[in-house]
Amino acid sequence: MSQIDGVVQQNAAMVNDAAQTTRELSVEARQLAELVGSFRLEEADGGAPAPEHRARAIQTRLLNEA
Repeated sequence: MSQIDGVVQQNAAMVNDAAQTTRELSVEARQLAELVGSFRLEEADGGAPAPEHRARAIQTRLLNEA
């Protein structure tokens, strides 16, 4: 029975570690999205819209997932 208790405690510790890592990655994803969002791209080839809308969409998706 004590072996089961030890395994349960190890699992609980791993869950806590995973939760902390998830929180840290969420913060980093938000920071990265903010950095990416600060770039402004010029219009490409003959006035065609630059892919800024793609960068903004990625930023929005990262912020929503975080």
